[in-house]
Order: sequence, then C-alpha cells, then structure tokens
Amino acid sequence: MAVIPPEVGQRSRDWDDQNLDLTAAAGQVSDSGTGGFTPTVRTAAKTFRTAWHGHLTTLATDAESQADGLRETMTDWLNTDQSADVQQRSLIDPYVQEIR
Repeated sequence: MAVIPPEVGQRSRDWDDQNLDLTAAAGQVSDSGTGGFTPTVRTAAKTFRTAWHGHLTTLATDAESQADGLRETMTDWLNTDQSADVQQRSLIDPYVQEIR
C-alpha cells in the first residue's frame, strides 16, 4: 500500500474546509427568520429549520472527525516510517497540523 503524504494532507484540509462550510451553513439556517409565514406554516418552518440545523451540525462534526483521522493517520505513519528523512518530514509536517 502506498501512502502519498501530500495527498493525504490535502484531503485532511479538504475535510476541514467542509467542516467550516457546513458550520457556516448551519449558522445561516439557524439565523433564518420565519416571520413572513402564516402561523401554521411558521411552526412547520421552525421545525424544518431546527432539523436542518441539526443535520448540518452533525455533518460538520463528521467532516472534522474525518480530517482529524487523516491527520492522526499521517502522524502515525510519520512516526513509524524510520526511512523518512528530515527533508521529507519538513515537506509533510505542514499537512499534519490543523490550520484554522
């Protein structure tokens, strides 16, 4: 099995981006108003908004978990690969650290 460290690192950053996008979307859904609806529709809209916010929040958490898992995998790989030289490590390290 081949490990291509920059690819794994980029995928972890992609998952981080998904987390940020989904978190932002969850906030936008949560902040959305229901004032323009009739009382009956407003209740349904609030229920929908709450459910959609919860779904987006769960997806964001899952995306962050994926990113963390990939970073942990890369760290384990780096720690066990005795043939990795200093130059290779310096190229990979930026992908292992979470940037926000």
